[in-house]
Amino acid sequence: MGKSSDHEASRAYVYSTQRTSTGLANKAYSQSDHTFEFKWYRGPERQACANALCPRAASFSPLEWSTYALQGCRIQCIICSRLKVPRHKSIFCNAKCFKQAWKEHRATHAAVAQAQKKATNTAPGTGSDPSSPSLAGDGVDMVTVGSGEGGGALGVSIHSELLSIATGLSATGLLKGELLPEEHEDNGEDQWELFSTEPCITPSAADVGHCLRLECRAVLPDGSLVCMPRSVSTEPVLSVPPPPPRRALLAASKGPPPPGRFRIVSYNLLAEIYATQQAYPSCDFWALSWNYRRANLARELVESAADVLCLQKQHRGGGERPALQNNGRDTAQLRSEMRGGTAAGGSAGAGSEVQADAYHAFFQPLLLEKGFDGLYKSKTRESMGLVGKVDGCALFWRRNRFRLVENYAIEFNECARRSAGAIGLSPNTEEGNQYMHRLSKDNIAQVAVLELLQRPRAGRMGGPQQLCIANTHLYRQANPELPDVKLWQCHALLQELEHLVELEHFVMSRQLPLMVCGDLNSEPSSAVYELISTQRVSADHPDLSQDPCHVLPDASELTHNLHLQITHNLHLQSAYAAVTLDEPPYTNYTDSFRGTLDYIWCSAPDLRPLAVMQVPSEDDIRRCGPSMPNVAASSDHVLLCADVQVDRRRCGPSMSNVAASSDHVLLCADVQPQKYYSKG
Repeated sequence: MGKSSDHEASRAYVYSTQRTSTGLANKAYSQSDHTFEFKWYRGPERQACANALCPRAASFSPLEWSTYALQGCRIQCIICSRLKVPRHKSIFCNAKCFKQAWKEHRATHAAVAQAQKKATNTAPGTGSDPSSPSLAGDGVDMVTVGSGEGGGALGVSIHSELLSIATGLSATGLLKGELLPEEHEDNGEDQWELFSTEPCITPSAADVGHCLRLECRAVLPDGSLVCMPRSVSTEPVLSVPPPPPRRALLAASKGPPPPGRFRIVSYNLLAEIYATQQAYPSCDFWALSWNYRRANLARELVESAADVLCLQKQHRGGGERPALQNNGRDTAQLRSEMRGGTAAGGSAGAGSEVQADAYHAFFQPLLLEKGFDGLYKSKTRESMGLVGKVDGCALFWRRNRFRLVENYAIEFNECARRSAGAIGLSPNTEEGNQYMHRLSKDNIAQVAVLELLQRPRAGRMGGPQQLCIANTHLYRQANPELPDVKLWQCHALLQELEHLVELEHFVMSRQLPLMVCGDLNSEPSSAVYELISTQRVSADHPDLSQDPCHVLPDASELTHNLHLQITHNLHLQSAYAAVTLDEPPYTNYTDSFRGTLDYIWCSAPDLRPLAVMQVPSEDDIRRCGPSMPNVAASSDHVLLCADVQVDRRRCGPSMSNVAASSDHVLLCADVQPQKYYSKG
């Protein structure tokens, strides 16, 4: 396609229907010929339910207007619509309110009809309107209009054609259902206040309880309209949801906070691409929108007062930073390029400066303002098209508490390629292809070495305290569960932590305290949990029997061949189990599953868990919805939080000490594992 064709294809058009001497013809106006004008109007405040006794009539809290809270559908009186009664006087929040107000409401029908008939008869040259609705008592049926609190049907004696049912209320009050349009409001245009001419607005506290109207015009340079103005109105704007009940901090022992204490959070945020009505049918569609959810998520993160944030299922826009390859460059040049890197506080690579999204446009600037620096790594998924629609992991640390020393990325797809090569499997063979297909699930892990900043004390000697933090999200597949894949990924992660960047015993020889955080998609009864907590997996564990592609050693190999046993040498304990003597009852609470999938692991005895944040009770969750996410909790996972103390007697050496005692150089970069990781 030539240049002129490219330009023509990129032009936007607005079509209008114009009447000519030959009839109707479509006329197109290119984008250069017209401009758009936007006008936002704020309407008068209206009661949200026509039942004067309804407590929701003057309440605009999202907790009151979710489908779960309404226990049914919004209802509109059709007779009121036919009588051209203003819509806000004919809509009820649910069937119970409609039943409660029916006697008084029905009496208004006759009064309105009589007043309209009188006005019609007094008008010159007019008579009765044959289309006026009959308000006689005939044709009355007993119909069911909803379900009550006790589960019984509500019978209301009304005309069988009386009801128009709609469900759902958006973040700005926009109804999803088919309530009749607001054509008969009893207010003049002078009651609609123009308050913005921007194409997009964010409702403020002044808009709560008011309907909004957007009017759009396409205008030609001479001031004439391309077509008639278009407008759309919303239902009343809802207020910001109230904060959930504060979660208690469960401490292992009483006393003042010891030195070297810091707080770490692990949280699966539920990326926007997964928050759909199909996946979470119990949650209102407006509560699943990203603009609504991100405010709740940000509030949780800020209120946690964490020093380190390990976030999973984030998504970002734009291209990934190109993989760093050596290509004959000397080490100094390579390290210089790597340090340009992907940290939030530094300049991004050329491939990163593209469209904004949840990480770059929201969480990164928000947390930078709150005193954090951070790193992001997306899942592999090279073949999925737009990178902005791929989720990943993010790790943030508070600048006045920590300094980033090193950071690495582990791609389990690459680990699978290395593993296949180590056992002699070629991807060109059927067995090798099945092996790679089974293990290539695009999951990743972040690894960062942080230096704990603290004020110098008189008389204290020694190097800075360092710790290693790994953040990951293991594979999840509902049916089948693929326990072999999750166990393989977990074992690969632990191996990489032991043998990272060609340094034997990366964590152990340097005496680095280690934390592993994330959504492991594995319950405490799983082989993954057993491997992390006991350093091995029993040969008779049920998860080992589900291995159709033989990605794990079989039971006989686990028993007789020490080199093939699924083990590791990292001494890890669960922070929650260490403090409360058990894991939480759940960290994931949905319609179809309720159980513990998320963990914060600490190396012992380098790190001592001091306290953990209690998970919300089921009563607190179900106050806002039958499951998560809901109008108050914007993820299907629970935020986990732990206070941890670093043992001062076991601190990692400084970077200079490592370099002086080793022939290897630790590269400070988010690098590809195949280039700088040992084969372990």
